[in-house]
Amino acid sequence: MNILVVDTSSEYLCVVLAGDGKIIASSLRRQHRAHAQKLIPVIEKLLEKNKIKFENIDCLGVCRGP
Repeated sequence: MNILVVDTSSEYLCVVLAGDGKIIASSLRRQHRAHAQKLIPVIEKLLEKNKIKFENIDCLGVCRGP
């Protein structure tokens, strides 16, 4: 099972890719007020680097913030 987790609830943009119960890759960037512009490119880069297609993501997790 491939899981993609995204957290944009703080000044950091965090994207984590996990599979088989282990973290495969992650990206943590300070993106004060630029999350929307950077989110998709960061996800695409993480997936491409790890040779996983978006359609092979089984679960998407998100964090809800203030």
